[in-house]
Amino acid sequence: MSKAKKTEAPEELVEWQTIRTSSKTSQNQRLRSLIERFVRQFAESTSQAIDEVAQAVARPLRARVALYEDKENGGYTAVLTALPGCVTEGETREEALASLREALEIMLLCRSGTFELLEGGVEEEVDL
Repeated sequence: MSKAKKTEAPEELVEWQTIRTSSKTSQNQRLRSLIERFVRQFAESTSQAIDEVAQAVARPLRARVALYEDKENGGYTAVLTALPGCVTEGETREEALASLREALEIMLLCRSGTFELLEGGVEEEVDL
């Protein structure tokens, strides 16, 4: 005949059972302590999750773009090659890339297809 294994109740259940058998004042104090501990644990885990999301969002996006320099009039055109139609311009390379990041944030839908680099364009991978 095998003996049944005795399992221990979770710490919270044991604490709750102890609270139920205590005096009213003691119950209130222990219950308050238990609730405060749960709130602290929840706040810590939530804070950690928020930090992880903030770090992920703060990372620069790496993408392939085509840059065209307008040598006659000055300025740059930037095209996000993965999203044909996502095109921006700027007086400087940095301004064109900053505008491209903003355009990417605005794009809600993308269409499939391939990108054809136009004559004079240079394709490179950059942080947006």
